[in-house]
Amino acid sequence: MKKFMATGLCSLIIALAASAQAQEAKPEKKWIDEAELSFVNTSGNSKTSTLAAKNLLKIKFTHMLEGEWDIAALKSQSTDKTTDRNELTAERYSTNLKLSYFFTERLYSGLITGWSRDEFAGLQNKFYAGAFVGYKF
Repeated sequence: MKKFMATGLCSLIIALAASAQAQEAKPEKKWIDEAELSFVNTSGNSKTSTLAAKNLLKIKFTHMLEGEWDIAALKSQSTDKTTDRNELTAERYSTNLKLSYFFTERLYSGLITGWSRDEFAGLQNKFYAGAFVGYKF
């Protein structure tokens, strides 16, 4: 049921975006892509290494409609030097899709859907979808 709802919401977002793009004769596409990658390696009584990656893609379909897709991953592993045993200490993944419609320059609303997994925090699979309203101060 949750997968069906998430798939339906994604299809609705794509249909709204295509509809808005078709209504304008020459839509001005503005793509913005921000990527982050980090690696941390420490050593002492134990050796720890952490790898994290994140990407945020934004597109402005029209002056009133914009979308965002962000994706993130983090994995951390620790090795005890005395026992030479590897242990996974963190593993987190997430992705979000967001479609925003601007009524004015500051007032907007839209739809959001996403998925996340963080077994160390007790989340095996978390799916969510919904509507939102926002105001830029």
